Amino acid sequence: MAIRTTLSTPTTPPATARKYNVGELINGFNRWRSAYKARRLEQAAINELASLSDRELKDIGLFRAEIDHVARNPAPRGGRRGATDASRSEDSRTPLRQR
Repeated sequence: MAIRTTLSTPTTPPATARKYNVGELINGFNRWRSAYKARRLEQAAINELASLSDRELKDIGLFRAEIDHVARNPAPRGGRRGATDASRSEDSRTPLRQR
């Protein structure tokens, strides 16, 4: 007497199975890579600023306690954060002569 066994494959995936979209995986990796690069740049800036002497930090207007904050929150391009037109010299506010 022979016993026959048949292996059947389910026609639907189990409820716990999840299909991974390749695009989602690539986007996730790209987000991770961007965050990693940003962290490395922040750490490099912190190391560079920490290597300066107190006198050099004073020359650029920083205290040693501000290094982490400045490295993680850089000022917008074009000047210091919070700088106003009143802090600039009179000559820098005069328009250039029209040509």
